[in-house]
Amino acid sequence: ISEKSKTFGILKSFGANNPSLYKIVSFELLLVSLLAFSISILCIMITTPIINRSFNAIIPSITLITVTPLSIFIILAVTLLLAFTFGLMPLYVLTKKNVITYIKSIN
Repeated sequence: ISEKSKTFGILKSFGANNPSLYKIVSFELLLVSLLAFSISILCIMITTPIINRSFNAIIPSITLITVTPLSIFIILAVTLLLAFTFGLMPLYVLTKKNVITYIKSIN
């Protein structure tokens, strides 16, 4: 978000209000979180049988990892919670600044 402070400054100078900025960032966070969730579920589905087979070769009657709808929901909830928590906190700080501060923050 700090890399986008100039963009936020320009948007605010054209009349965008803080709720508009929150909507933009929230939508971006949602897209990135859902992409990360999809990739993580794909990795889990690929690696779970491999890990279970490896441990079954050592200890035959053990199933180490099981994927349930509840575990998938927990992964989704944690992903969204972390993304929105750590994505919106910097935006909260940026919305308290003056528009000129946004635009001057060019590195």
